[in-house]
Amino acid sequence: MKSLAPGLFFGSVLLVPGLLLFLYGRRVHRETEFLAAVTGLIRSHDRFSVPELARKIGRTELETEGIVARVIAADNGVDLVFHRPSREYIHQSRLTAGQRVVERCPSCGAPTNREVVFDDEQVPCTFCGAALTVSVA
Repeated sequence: MKSLAPGLFFGSVLLVPGLLLFLYGRRVHRETEFLAAVTGLIRSHDRFSVPELARKIGRTELETEGIVARVIAADNGVDLVFHRPSREYIHQSRLTAGQRVVERCPSCGAPTNREVVFDDEQVPCTFCGAALTVSVA
């Protein structure tokens, strides 16, 4: 009678890595679908806050901040800017008159991560504290 041990050994050596790769691929696929759904949700709102989005997608605010950062970093046509006083993200294409995007601090030159500033509003720079003002033209 032949032993089944060699067959079982080689079968398990091939089965375990295959199963792990399958599970990893499934997880990546679910994450990709989730990001696509969140991107669609973000596109459908003119402006939103992180707590509001976190409630809608069922994640914590910290996780939602990371997801929004990934959506912004992806080259998918989402052009979000942040308005610090209201703590809301706004689509740059949907800014109204009187709203401007400040790329750098006029005082120290530090990047502002595309901060939205309303006309005559004074938002302090996170680096030097100088006001990120946009004068009315």
